[in-house]
Amino acid sequence: MCSSDLRLAAVQRVVRTPQLPDAPGFFAHFGLFGLVTAGRDTGSLEFERSALAGQLEIAIRGVAAAGGRDAQIALTPLSDRGERIAAAVSAGRAGVVTDRGRQAGRGYYRDLCFKVNVHADGGFGEVGDGGFTDWTARLTANAKERLLILGLATDRLAAFAPPGRGR
Repeated sequence: MCSSDLRLAAVQRVVRTPQLPDAPGFFAHFGLFGLVTAGRDTGSLEFERSALAGQLEIAIRGVAAAGGRDAQIALTPLSDRGERIAAAVSAGRAGVVTDRGRQAGRGYYRDLCFKVNVHADGGFGEVGDGGFTDWTARLTANAKERLLILGLATDRLAAFAPPGRGR
């Protein structure tokens, strides 16, 4: 990471106002841990690799600290650049898989997006979502600006924690 890169985090309560489907996993309000890493393109995908590696480490450690078992990060490359970023960051990293079949987030994220999953009841449950956006590039009218975002649902993460921990 470059010394001028910016990393911000916040925890907040989110309220949904539209009518929700009567289905498990949908809540009228929920806790959200948000993380952003912003910086400038320095060439060779250096910012993207460094920012993604840092956020994945935070997600994996955060899931473990909350009592979640076996965090899995499912990377979805959305472009050739995304393929190169995913290959560089996932090499030798336990719990990181590639999910090229993901459809959600296409058009919203650029180059690469990811899901944070936690092992529960014989499968994986989603607790987070993130990826690269062009928000800062559009805001500043500078194509060199980069932004990586991550959101972890704290209530959902607590629900996946083993009994006696995080509930």
